[in-house]
Amino acid sequence: MSAFFSRKDVMLTIIIVFFLINVVPYFFVSNELAYVSTRLVAIVSVVNAFALSLAVFAQTKRSYINIKQKIRGWPYDVMLLAMLYGMLAIGVFLGESSTAWQWTLSAIQFPINSVIFSIQAFYMASVMARSLRTKNIRILLLNVGIILTMLYQAPFTTTVFPGITPVYSYLSTAFTTTFSRVFTMGIALGSLALGVRVLMGREMGIVGFMEKATEG
Repeated sequence: MSAFFSRKDVMLTIIIVFFLINVVPYFFVSNELAYVSTRLVAIVSVVNAFALSLAVFAQTKRSYINIKQKIRGWPYDVMLLAMLYGMLAIGVFLGESSTAWQWTLSAIQFPINSVIFSIQAFYMASVMARSLRTKNIRILLLNVGIILTMLYQAPFTTTVFPGITPVYSYLSTAFTTTFSRVFTMGIALGSLALGVRVLMGREMGIVGFMEKATEG
């Protein structure tokens, strides 16, 4: 039985059937399919919740091993487990609207997020310093955009040189918005192409079937 259900064509058939169940109700009125589609979404939500539970279990097991063996950095695992189960207990028994939950977010999580973003800023500055080496016209245009954006974000610059505001607004509306839409369209087309390849059985690695490399 396990060999039967591990076949690629059976898995592909299941994918196509569930795909049609969720897509057809958007084009044709069918109360039965709409009902099944809604229930499938609810089932996926429950499965995701169990997947998160497995992730919590895996992280607990990994941290427990690190703490038990006194692996380098094990005190951080202690803090991680304390925060993990502390937040779980507060969320389950007191709720997200409780004072304890709000205090934990404002006193612990938000400051930690600020520290993480501050550390990332140094890496971003390092990358920007290397990219500022102008080698061609495209990098020159990139550097001009970076410098203008950084100058606009500084309060001192907008006070001394108020003329930079319309320049930044033009760059933001004419280029940033355009490029973001192009990027979004690229993601949508790429996702569509990936979905088509999965439905055609040519991209099964996403569901656990690794294709063997062909020689020659």
